[in-house]
Amino acid sequence: MTAIFEDTFLLTIVLIVASTLIIAFIRRVHIDKSLKGFKDDYVNIFMHDKTESIGKLNVANTGIELLYRVTDTQKHTKEMSYIIYKAEYKNIAFIARYAKDMNQKNQKQRATKMKRAYHPNLLRRLGRSINNFFRTIKDAMMDIFTQLSGKLTTISGGSAAVNQSTAYSKKVNQELVGTLDASYDPILEKYIGNVVVAEVTYADEVIKVTGVLKEYTSKYYELWDVDLSTDDFDARCDVLLPVSTCKVRHVGELVEKFNVMDMSFDIKKYNRHLKSLTSRRTRKKRNTDGRLRE
Repeated sequence: MTAIFEDTFLLTIVLIVASTLIIAFIRRVHIDKSLKGFKDDYVNIFMHDKTESIGKLNVANTGIELLYRVTDTQKHTKEMSYIIYKAEYKNIAFIARYAKDMNQKNQKQRATKMKRAYHPNLLRRLGRSINNFFRTIKDAMMDIFTQLSGKLTTISGGSAAVNQSTAYSKKVNQELVGTLDASYDPILEKYIGNVVVAEVTYADEVIKVTGVLKEYTSKYYELWDVDLSTDDFDARCDVLLPVSTCKVRHVGELVEKFNVMDMSFDIKKYNRHLKSLTSRRTRKKRNTDGRLRE
């Protein structure tokens, strides 16, 4: 019995150490997908109090940092960056990435990504369907693990060592499952790659913006090719809209969808649909900043 107790105690210590390391690693690397997509780009962050900060975006799991451009007038200043901690995200109205602030290489890369994002093809939709499947089974994964943990405790007779090991294992599982973005929305999913109209709350006012819905997570809507231009200023940009204060409210174009997982899916009809899109796109030109024009 002493040997068994010692083995169980040693196993418990190993599990505690391993659990601590795994949790620390997960917390370090897990960053919102849409926010990560703007990393290393120059962005403008608009706050609800109408203040605005501009800089190169650095993203961490504890917050974000804007690194200011160094100009002749800024070389001697003591403030070279601006940090927004995670607890302060609620003060962000939206984040904008202007195409004009990108270099030529990044503008070309953005244009390529924009073409792929706008009306995605069959393979890309199939990939999203698979990803969405894993999103929807998040809760099922947690339930299965809970049942297995309870069974292990019952079999072991409820010893303190095994109970403690099970508790730490459950905590690790919660962290792992938490990294899966369970933000699947069947309504929004239909309009991925299409023009939508979103309502943005900014400085206690609600404004409407139009852009291509490229992605959404549990924290942000990601819209591309949004026009925030004025008469004197071309402001075509990509934006991140906080889910807590913004809403995708309307679809902005006629949408014809094909469900690749449906048994009635007709590949010939889908091919005709693709050809019609291709012929339509040949009549349009896209600038290097991704802006459509006739």
